Amino acid sequence: MRKNLAFILFSILLVSCENTQKLLKSNNTKYKYTVAMDRFNRGKYFQAVPVIEHLLPLYKGTDTGEMLYFTLAEAYFKNDEFLVAAYHYKNYRDLYSTNPRQKMPCLKVPYAIITNLQDIP
Repeated sequence: MRKNLAFILFSILLVSCENTQKLLKSNNTKYKYTVAMDRFNRGKYFQAVPVIEHLLPLYKGTDTGEMLYFTLAEAYFKNDEFLVAAYHYKNYRDLYSTNPRQKMPCLKVPYAIITNLQDIP
């Protein structure tokens, strides 16, 4: 029974990674963006992160790039990767200090760090 469950989980993981690799090799950036946002909105943060990271250099210096960077930080935060999220929130704040939305990351950085420190034995 356990071997069957392990095999099924491994198969799902393998197919998921394969789909992401095919997506990253695609030349259609609009499709990649749509898939990344769809994955994020459906709560599949772990699957959204590599696609967003792939798109960031392509949209650097645009409003879409700003939104993608914030979404990347949010994905890490919602995936309980608090130190990585704090790093990206800080970078977002530094890069886009003129945006009114940049105040929210300022509040999440201390939370992310404190939450991570509580997990240390």
